Amino acid sequence: MKPLVAVVALLVSTQVASAAERISAVAVTRDGKSAVVASADRSLRVVALPDKRELRRLTFTEIPAAVALSPSGALLAVGGFGFLDLYELATGKQVAHVADPIGHLSINALAFSPDGKTLAAAGDAGRVKLFDGATAKELRAISGLSKIVNAVAFAPDGKALAVAGVDDAVSLFAVSGEPGAVLRAHKTWIAAMIFSIDGKQLVSADQNANVIVWDRASGKASRSCAATTAGPTRWPRRPTGSSSPGAPTAACSCGTAPPSAPAPSLRPRARRSPPSPSPPTASASSPATTRAPSTWST
Repeated sequence: MKPLVAVVALLVSTQVASAAERISAVAVTRDGKSAVVASADRSLRVVALPDKRELRRLTFTEIPAAVALSPSGALLAVGGFGFLDLYELATGKQVAHVADPIGHLSINALAFSPDGKTLAAAGDAGRVKLFDGATAKELRAISGLSKIVNAVAFAPDGKALAVAGVDDAVSLFAVSGEPGAVLRAHKTWIAAMIFSIDGKQLVSADQNANVIVWDRASGKASRSCAATTAGPTRWPRRPTGSSSPGAPTAACSCGTAPPSAPAPSLRPRARRSPPSPSPPTASASSPATTRAPSTWST
């Protein structure tokens, strides 16, 4: 369990860094050699780790609010206000573009299924949709939520989806859309989630850097942690025991009950007013370049 808690602590500390550095989303490749960093200046960079040397850059007309890498590392999904794009990470080629994928709203979270065949996109107004992981073709919508969603995660078997946001709860769904348990213990909005490798536990982290470990079978909170950071967050050498080289480090003190003493609060992600007029629509099978160029700058 300690490695799992450490991973979520790293996610929380990344959120802390984001508030100061204007980073909107981060994804690290499985080999730990590079990271994708999306920023509020509407840029998306691929950087080498741990030296943070920039390899490629892509500029958008809207803030790229969410990023996700496919399990193979071949595809990069990028989402934001009114758009969802798929790129080949190695070449920068745009392979799909969808305008208004969850309506004329912002995508705040993206996640690929373990087999890479499905991409979940979640965002404002409780909108959650599943797309084909290779073409971005819409598969189905997940209904039953009404508030902003900030985090989404697939179970290791790919059969279940965890969704969370400003309603302070984790909602579980089958990928078919059937609702499951609702897990409540957080006192503020949830920013990140991850399942254990065996899928028996789920870890969620909120804006106050409190981390809760859930037993999936019982739906009860079994452990809690308060993740903290010390000083400015940078891109240091690989921390001992970390699976994410170059990611910010965080301390985590675990207990047996939901946390009661909040750490310094993070500000919720700023919402952008809908632009006018509405952007042109585009099909996933015909990549568009109205929001971003189809190649990276180097």
